[in-house]
Amino acid sequence: MKVDNYLSRLQFLISQAVAFFVFMILPLILKNTGGGDLKINTIRSLWEVNHVLLPIPTRYAIYFADNMHLRFFLFILFFTAGGMLELFSGNKMLSGTCRSVCLLVFITAGGLFLTACLLPFMPLK
Repeated sequence: MKVDNYLSRLQFLISQAVAFFVFMILPLILKNTGGGDLKINTIRSLWEVNHVLLPIPTRYAIYFADNMHLRFFLFILFFTAGGMLELFSGNKMLSGTCRSVCLLVFITAGGLFLTACLLPFMPLK
């Protein structure tokens, strides 16, 4: 296997792993866990019990966590686009650049999501 193919596939796997983490794992922090006898205290349940007014980025993060179909759609879209780019692109520099941009977007989205989760707990004084 050539070095450029190896690095391109490695970058593809890393970007897809980060995308999976951002779209599937991180929103579980804010997932609504209602019903049943077992009470699980998540960050969201603490906010709902105390009736805290949430900042706007946190409201968007909660909407993103609640909308499971949107998260699955975005993950599948990015996964298939990356796979198609890997299969049909002969220029590895172009596909590597696209993957670098996607990786940067995924890491930024994950950071913004975690920041939105931490905003209600930041001291105001």
